[in-house]
Amino acid sequence: MKAKACIELIKPKVLLGLLTLFAASALSSAVREGVALDPFRMAASTAAAASLMAGANGLNEYLDRDLDAIMYRTRWKRPLPLGRMKEPEALVVSAALLAASALIGAPLIALGYVVPSTLWVALLALASYIGAYTYLLKRKSWLALVSATPACASPVLAGWLVGAGRLTLTAVLYASAAALWGLIHFWALAIVFREDYRRARVPTLPSSLSVEASARVVASTSVAAALLAWTAATLGGVGLIGLASTTALNLVLLALAVGLLLKPRSGRRAWRLFKYSSPYVVLTLLSSAA
Repeated sequence: MKAKACIELIKPKVLLGLLTLFAASALSSAVREGVALDPFRMAASTAAAASLMAGANGLNEYLDRDLDAIMYRTRWKRPLPLGRMKEPEALVVSAALLAASALIGAPLIALGYVVPSTLWVALLALASYIGAYTYLLKRKSWLALVSATPACASPVLAGWLVGAGRLTLTAVLYASAAALWGLIHFWALAIVFREDYRRARVPTLPSSLSVEASARVVASTSVAAALLAWTAATLGGVGLIGLASTTALNLVLLALAVGLLLKPRSGRRAWRLFKYSSPYVVLTLLSSAA
């Protein structure tokens, strides 16, 4: 088993994005709550979060290995369909990463470095992403992605708990924006690769509704996410720079959503929205700390 295959298994780009979201939430919460961000707590919590996310990504690839072998988007990128890793090896690596997360996280909670609520957020993320979405619903309904929204919100909630030690209304608003971000991000991707998903018989928004209706849903979800992010930014006395930055980020998101609405069958426009949405929540969190 090669190191390269192990890295591919844990989806390094996805992992980096989620860890950045976690760190941005921790930093933003510390600034917003006026508390010092303890370096040891942050480093150890990030290690636990990274292990948990990497293990979950590995389990997702193991459970979706047959779909990944069919879909053009994944069959040339992932180690199981490429034969670079055997199925038992993928399970062992994923389980080891999840065990490592527990071994790091448990002492942090027991010694009071991290509040116990962080554990429930982690379990919610696993249940949502692996249990509800990947295992139970992904192959059955286009609404399956909705079941994964708690996993999208979890890095924000966990980061806020690590940074501030408690959840606030602002944290819930940002987490809700992150949940909607997940829908925007992956539904835009599904519009681009709608034939790929259809070939694999995975029900998605554009395969179940028309592409035009899908664009309307994505645009409406973008409006809701922008409203949540802007409301969160206005709470707690965010400065003029932070509010202006958040407003600018929201305007770009809405402009891209409207562009897709005007030309819903344009793969290029859906791809632009997909790419821009990747750092959207991270940037809104960081702008609120300005």
